[in-house]
Amino acid sequence: NEATDSTEPPHVTVMIDEDGDLILRARSPSWMENGTNCSFLVDSRALARASPVWKSMLYGGWAESKPTDGSQWVVSLPEDDPRALSHLLRIAHGKHNDPVENNVLVTFHTIILCDKYDTFRLIGPFLPHWNKVLSRQVFGPMYWHNVAALYWLIGDLGGYSFACHHILMWEPVVTSDRPRTLLVNEENEEGTEVLEYESFMTPFPLPEYVIGKFLFPLF
Repeated sequence: NEATDSTEPPHVTVMIDEDGDLILRARSPSWMENGTNCSFLVDSRALARASPVWKSMLYGGWAESKPTDGSQWVVSLPEDDPRALSHLLRIAHGKHNDPVENNVLVTFHTIILCDKYDTFRLIGPFLPHWNKVLSRQVFGPMYWHNVAALYWLIGDLGGYSFACHHILMWEPVVTSDRPRTLLVNEENEEGTEVLEYESFMTPFPLPEYVIGKFLFPLF
């Protein structure tokens, strides 16, 4: 473990592949209290085989490509949850015997990363367990938009329909004196009605690219 000052979360280095050639650095997101910043030692070729996104990022001539000056190969992923990224990296390296995550929040963010890096083909064996994690969780009304998005991403239409039912049953009525939730109709400066997303307080913050995928099937 690497020491840090008191204003920063603790930092750990995780050996996903002890012979790895690439270090990934993930920073605890704002929603995680007392989180941990992590560096992961990984095999870049394993990542390239696992994900077309990683392949393009690491070997496509982008800024994340291997340095030509012989310096250490380090790629920062500041938007990725370290706990979720750890699970995905272990799967990508064939470490399927590691404990399966039972935390619904980490499961949620792991699935978000699978969508981000196009790795759903890797996680088929894990989806039944993740569905059980979700089914055991009791969600309040404000969480069902995010649960619907999660079910949509993993292709569980039954769970998606179930979540949509809860949204229709529990969605608060939008009035001038009540907080707006997921979708509101606004008028822009030209007076044209537009559809806008506003997030309420929730432990499941949805990335913008996920919002765009999931709003139209739902509404």
